[in-house]
Amino acid sequence: MRAACLCLALSLALLTVNWTTAADVEPPATRFLTNVWDRELSGQTARLFQKLPAPIHHYESLSQAEAGSYLRQDSNYAEIIRQKLAGRWFAALVAMSKDTPLAIQRQFDTWRGLVEFLAERNALVEVWAWGEGIGGQPRRLPAPELAELQRQQHEQPTFVTATYPDPDTAKAVTYRIEFGFQAGAFARVANEAYQEHRHLQLVSRNVLNARNSNGEPDALAQWKTLKAAVDAGQLALKEMPEQPQNSRDVWVACEYAVDDRNNFQRVIRFFRDSEIHRHV
Repeated sequence: MRAACLCLALSLALLTVNWTTAADVEPPATRFLTNVWDRELSGQTARLFQKLPAPIHHYESLSQAEAGSYLRQDSNYAEIIRQKLAGRWFAALVAMSKDTPLAIQRQFDTWRGLVEFLAERNALVEVWAWGEGIGGQPRRLPAPELAELQRQQHEQPTFVTATYPDPDTAKAVTYRIEFGFQAGAFARVANEAYQEHRHLQLVSRNVLNARNSNGEPDALAQWKTLKAAVDAGQLALKEMPEQPQNSRDVWVACEYAVDDRNNFQRVIRFFRDSEIHRHV
């Protein structure tokens, strides 16, 4: 019994010594960081890398100039998207040169501002189809082909350019016309306004061209045609004129109320031949 107790005490003493020794051992990570030989190797390695030449960019299938042009193009395109999302303009002219690709050159707040600018510069506006692949060359679309594309259910992706002489150099410059995200809704509203304009114009002409049973211009026939159009809701008229007493005093012109784009909104009045005074 005494021998067993002595063996147990000796085992506990040895185990305690091992725990103390293990606690005093420096962790590997700390030993690696504080080792003098490792610090010297690290310094030698740093000095070796300092003697190496600066890194050189190698361009595969692209020249350095082409790579720089693509980087500027990506940066400028990102700026275009940011301004579109912010709704900062209706349309903008962007450069197409390799030096400043897609850089914004001029901004327009309204459709009218864009159209007036192009008219003042006597600009040539063209529609292009995108080329195939990254390096594909765009192709200009003639009017018949463009009309055919617009009749298709899914219109093909295209872009628009404006070419005009630069006021400073008198040389021809070409810019791409980039439209804002709100331009589509504006175009829809403008198209609806023009359709109403055209409808009023056709109905008014039909009233002015009304004739009697003998095929002659007749004021009463005009009035009846006008009343039928108003009753059918085909013509917006400010005030219905009275029935004429003289069938020979026909209407020869009419006055329209217009919107900010000069589209007809409604008929103000019709003018009879007796109300027109000619003078030089």
